[in-house]
Amino acid sequence: MAFRWQRVGAVFEKDFLDLRKNRGLLWSMLALPAVIVIVPIGVVMAYVRNPEDPNLRVMAQYYGLSAAGEHAVHFLVEKVLVDWFSIYLV
Repeated sequence: MAFRWQRVGAVFEKDFLDLRKNRGLLWSMLALPAVIVIVPIGVVMAYVRNPEDPNLRVMAQYYGLSAAGEHAVHFLVEKVLVDWFSIYLV
């Protein structure tokens, strides 16, 4: 069977028609990418909002860093961004 642009257009039109008829399908396709972006942004914002939180120091110590305050926040922000995005963007 040979490749034909007419068939490609027909398949695209059919799929696009399904998306226009069923908005829930479109929202379900957008939900996972939105969560993958929104969750790390929320975590980073929570870390930066209160850098003197003792829980941040404890979490940094869990990863082997013996620093407090701003150093722990910088370390944890980098850890979130590297670990979270590398898992889902690879």
